[in-house]
Amino acid sequence: MKRPVKLFGVVLALLIIIVASGAIYYQIMLTRGPNGATYWYVSGIASKCYRANSKTEIEQIMEGKAPSHQIDPSESSWGHQYKLADGEYMIRYMVKNVEPIDIVYSKDERMVKVFESYE
Repeated sequence: MKRPVKLFGVVLALLIIIVASGAIYYQIMLTRGPNGATYWYVSGIASKCYRANSKTEIEQIMEGKAPSHQIDPSESSWGHQYKLADGEYMIRYMVKNVEPIDIVYSKDERMVKVFESYE
């Protein structure tokens, strides 16, 4: 009688491991963006940008993580209604080449506004 109880325990333990692994895999897939750029990774980059004050600081944060180019606000997912003041310009940083973070700078290269489109 001990053998079936032991076998049942082993089967139950394996079933729990399989279900837990599936739940973990599902959660990982929910938080992953296109091409493996995770929401959490991009969110961390964006939060560092919010703490930065200048273009130089943001360029250091983005170095090796995101190519950039100047865009018109109409091209920004979340900043498309933003009206640039005199001397302001918007730069798009493509984190892992797929997740955009658009930042408005003043003419003296101070950060004015951040628009995140990765959510």
